[in-house]
Amino acid sequence: MNIPTRTTSVSGTCDPFSNRIFLTVNGKLLPCERIPQKYFLAEVDENGVRIDFQKVANKYNKWFEKINKQCGICYNKRFCNQCIFHLNLEDPSCKCDQYKNFDSHKKDLEKDLSLIEEAPLLYTNILNEAKLAERKYYEREKKS
Repeated sequence: MNIPTRTTSVSGTCDPFSNRIFLTVNGKLLPCERIPQKYFLAEVDENGVRIDFQKVANKYNKWFEKINKQCGICYNKRFCNQCIFHLNLEDPSCKCDQYKNFDSHKKDLEKDLSLIEEAPLLYTNILNEAKLAERKYYEREKKS
């Protein structure tokens, strides 16, 4: 089954300006509406949008530098949806809440497989819904 890819970095954080943007009432431009205003990327005022792309790239590089080592060895990285803006980036020893080492990942997989064995109909329903979602995704892509 082909699964549509997301525009994300190593973590589940969206790349700047790839999925959405959010403008606050204070004129701050954010990657989305779910993150604190202290992570703004640009400002908007009566003179227009003030954005320094190099500064945005430097900010993101600095933030990702804090978790890249964890992401590199994480067994959950392929499925990660952890937005770095919901981590404590001010903490020098910032830790990802969704980090999985081999043992914790293995335990999660065992639990998931047990559920599938106990409820095979549930598994079939999930597969059918995933196929339907994939079909709808590609139909929308063809239209755009």
